[in-house]
Amino acid sequence: MGRYDSLYPAPGRIFRSWGVGVVDALNELANVVFSPLIKMIVKTVSPSPGLNGSYGTPVTLTPSSGKGWIVLMIKLSWSGTFASGENVSIRLTFTYSDNTTYQIVKTSTSATSIWFSNDDLSTIFRDGTYITKIDVDSSTNKSATSVSTTAYIYGIEG
Repeated sequence: MGRYDSLYPAPGRIFRSWGVGVVDALNELANVVFSPLIKMIVKTVSPSPGLNGSYGTPVTLTPSSGKGWIVLMIKLSWSGTFASGENVSIRLTFTYSDNTTYQIVKTSTSATSIWFSNDDLSTIFRDGTYITKIDVDSSTNKSATSVSTTAYIYGIEG
């Protein structure tokens, strides 16, 4: 006996639940067959800046098991009060499916947000690979800071 045997009425009998059963069976089939092979991602991380020019503890982002990312847009944000002469950097380290890495660093001296340009984004693309990990960390050149850093990463997982 199968899971959907009730969908086959006995000769001469029609079940009221037949229509609902068909809809349930089709929905289950659609979830399996048409589940997305790719999906959009939006990741937000806020690493604490390391002090005296050292980077703080990185926040690591990884795709779902067996998947990879293609990054389409990145926004970096600095907020809080900057001390006189303070430089705060945000570093993104991309690890690819061939185990190579690439780093990009952006620095600010005031509270602001920036979007990566097309030129910035083009540097993170590698032929025949995909991103398997992104580490985001930040640093300040001062011994103390009240600045917070945030990275917003938009892309596709597949």
